[in-house]
Amino acid sequence: VGDGINDSLALKSAYVSMAMGGIGSDIAANSADVVLVDDEVRKVSYLLQLSKKVRKKIRSNIFITMSINFWFILLAAFGLLSPTEGALIHIISALFVVFNSSALMTTWGLD
Repeated sequence: VGDGINDSLALKSAYVSMAMGGIGSDIAANSADVVLVDDEVRKVSYLLQLSKKVRKKIRSNIFITMSINFWFILLAAFGLLSPTEGALIHIISALFVVFNSSALMTTWGLD
């Protein structure tokens, strides 16, 4: 965590770095992975919670989409699914991912 010019080297070499954007220097903000724009450190725990939710959602989207695609590829391989139906199913699975991911939008506010 840093906010000054002398912190920029440490921020670049850290595994995950965070800079204070409002009171800090631009060099520190450009060197950091995360920039707290309003300088409220209490939001770090919220960011960790949100990142865990996003990671879980990504994994579920990948699992569900790959499962759907696997079964319908099998159907197509045996000639039980036309190319048009396959394209439609692919679009529907992509829309599912979009709508499933949009559920994260309800978690953006701080508790």
